[in-house]
Amino acid sequence: MTLGAVSGVGHQDTGVASALLNTAQQIGGALGLAVLSTISTSAANDKLPDAASSLFRGLATQDLPLVAKAGEALTRGYTTAFIASGAMFLGGLAVTFPAINAGKQEHTEGTAPVHMG
Repeated sequence: MTLGAVSGVGHQDTGVASALLNTAQQIGGALGLAVLSTISTSAANDKLPDAASSLFRGLATQDLPLVAKAGEALTRGYTTAFIASGAMFLGGLAVTFPAINAGKQEHTEGTAPVHMG
């Protein structure tokens, strides 16, 4: 992925391009986790309000029907978030493949080749 991000970038700007890629990965990961957590919590709370607290309360009081109901609600939330992450992946895939235009890089005379790693 790094090679795709720095292809076509001038030798003097490869460090900046690599840093921008790393920053985008970190922000994207944090934002993605926040979105998926929100989706999961919302879906679980639609089935059973305050599902996570209900699970712990049911475990503490040994209320097995409440534990089962909370477990079902949380499973629904996780399933919904998993489906949403799959949809986001497919959307990203649909955008990425047409956007990639990196071909084989040719070495220019008078400059040293850039080595990654």
